[in-house]
Amino acid sequence: APTGIEVAVWGFTNNYSSTCGAELNVIEPLSLDRNSSSQVGRRLGLGNLTRGTPLTGAVEAALERLDTQAHGSKRRLVVLADGDNDCDVPLRDVAVQKGVEIHAIGVGLEEGSEAELELIDLARRGGGTYLRTSDGSELRAALSIIGDAELTWKRADSLVEATVSAQGHLSSRVEIPVDDDLVELFLEEVPKRDDRPK
Repeated sequence: APTGIEVAVWGFTNNYSSTCGAELNVIEPLSLDRNSSSQVGRRLGLGNLTRGTPLTGAVEAALERLDTQAHGSKRRLVVLADGDNDCDVPLRDVAVQKGVEIHAIGVGLEEGSEAELELIDLARRGGGTYLRTSDGSELRAALSIIGDAELTWKRADSLVEATVSAQGHLSSRVEIPVDDDLVELFLEEVPKRDDRPK
């Protein structure tokens, strides 16, 4: 992902039941620090293996974290899945939030399988794409395609243009997706962050 965009990596947790509550394992927290996120591959080893795949619960937890912890106005969730889902609740029952773009990558899935159709449906409802991969090089290519794509908000009915400026900073013209006729903008100062690149 481009610099200036927060990135996180979340995985499955072993602490779940068949009801699969919204829980996940934080492998890399939301951060702007690319030095930290570039080391994620090393942490995705044996220490993060789980005894099952609570996919529905993990997706719900990731959406909740994006809603409550991410700082950006545009959000993207990329779901990597091999088709297993040990939750009683299927992915099609996950409530997709407005303003979150969801992409799904199937890893080694059979074309047209129920698992693949669920991932396709999740991506469609999230305004994103679905990509099928069968090996490491295809997975890297899929992640690059999604990571390099411009963040968009496809689900809004219209856009409002605004110029955001602050003393001592460059002004920025932004498009804000809206679904209502009445729009109020509130800007508040974000406390100094310690994860910005040096």
